[in-house]
Amino acid sequence: MTLPVVYAADPQDLKSAVLDIRQRVRALREPRIYWMAVALSVLTRSGGATHWQSWDAPPPGRSQRFGRHELVQAMWRLFGTTPGALLNPHAPLMQELNHPNRVLLDLLFDPREALTLVANHRLPGPGSRDSAKVSIDSPDWIWSAEPLSAIRSTKLAEYNPVNTLNQQNGIGCAWPADDAAQAIDEPQEVYAVPRSRCVNLVAVPERDPLCRLNNKACAGTGEGTARAITKPRLLAPAFAGDPGYLVLPGTIEALVAQATRNGNPLPRARDLSLMVSWCAANGTGNLDANRLIQLLGPPSMRLLTSTS
Repeated sequence: MTLPVVYAADPQDLKSAVLDIRQRVRALREPRIYWMAVALSVLTRSGGATHWQSWDAPPPGRSQRFGRHELVQAMWRLFGTTPGALLNPHAPLMQELNHPNRVLLDLLFDPREALTLVANHRLPGPGSRDSAKVSIDSPDWIWSAEPLSAIRSTKLAEYNPVNTLNQQNGIGCAWPADDAAQAIDEPQEVYAVPRSRCVNLVAVPERDPLCRLNNKACAGTGEGTARAITKPRLLAPAFAGDPGYLVLPGTIEALVAQATRNGNPLPRARDLSLMVSWCAANGTGNLDANRLIQLLGPPSMRLLTSTS
């Protein structure tokens, strides 16, 4: 990064960083896969998921169980803040979100739509709405020069970013790590086999294929047919019946490679650092350029961000 360890920024700097992050995430081949790479990096770094560090080492004997909640909490650690750090005083959005005391601006989610601002509670009324889709030019934001009475457009929605964990069309699989490690000298070869050629994949007429290890759909469309292209197997149980997942060696690298396979660059480290530090500081005082490194760890920092 080109930022000093401690620096200052203003709302217009924040807007510029938001715009650049969104443009770069939008241009990735698979933004959802990039979201997962970032969330898993924060989760493993904080001890919320068990990481099998290397194929050359025996797999951990047990895994921690994690899912949507834990991955979303990783995003809160990155981009969670007080409403006043992002919204103008008396912004109509505060009332629409039922006056939350914490908000999450997930810049990596749904990049082809308006910005997603999540409240720390469910909103009154039907459904599971807990967030708002808000244009970056809305007068609600602190970087806006428009009066709060200006024309604005807000859509309340459910924040649901995680659909890439399960084995049907995600990165999880049922082949236990202890079994893979004992089967051959190179356990990574077990997980490198395409799902369509896996010895445990069972074709079922007029249904998605099933995994004989747990009798759940694998490599299916959800509409009774197999997928021609599937996601890599990057999460696996430590042993048969383990309710959790190990994060397999090379997972973050594989996710980044898939997300960027069209060759487009990742978000700049300095932009993500500014955003993460601003949120941590609740938009006041000096910002700390080390905040992002602390959350991701140096190896993931190099993998998940661009310096130019």
